[in-house]
Amino acid sequence: MSSPELWSLSLKMRQLNARLRADEVKFWGDLILSLASVEKTFRPRTSEHFGAVQRDPSCSFGQKEENSTVRSWLACCASTCGSCSDERCTQRGDPRACCPSELTQRACSRSGPPCRMHRIHQDVAPS
Repeated sequence: MSSPELWSLSLKMRQLNARLRADEVKFWGDLILSLASVEKTFRPRTSEHFGAVQRDPSCSFGQKEENSTVRSWLACCASTCGSCSDERCTQRGDPRACCPSELTQRACSRSGPPCRMHRIHQDVAPS
């Protein structure tokens, strides 16, 4: 092969290489854009869905408050609290999950712990 033929072949290879790099950059750019648009329309569900307790009227999946005669409801604290009483509750975890006096207005008949349980669902010991 003569020198001009080699130069011509080398030029064609450089042009091909440049096109391949441009195509690859376009491919990855398109992929990133498509993933970004999918992220906005498909978002994995949070803990309120798969595997989470949707409702727990009898506090089977939480910690029942020790008998409280002050209120018309009993607290059902998160199971991670270990117990459900106002005594040293902030040491056991988030007060909104472990302190009966701090629980939200969520009823256990509509959501899982932490929630408020109607006394009708309290276990009654046989006499």
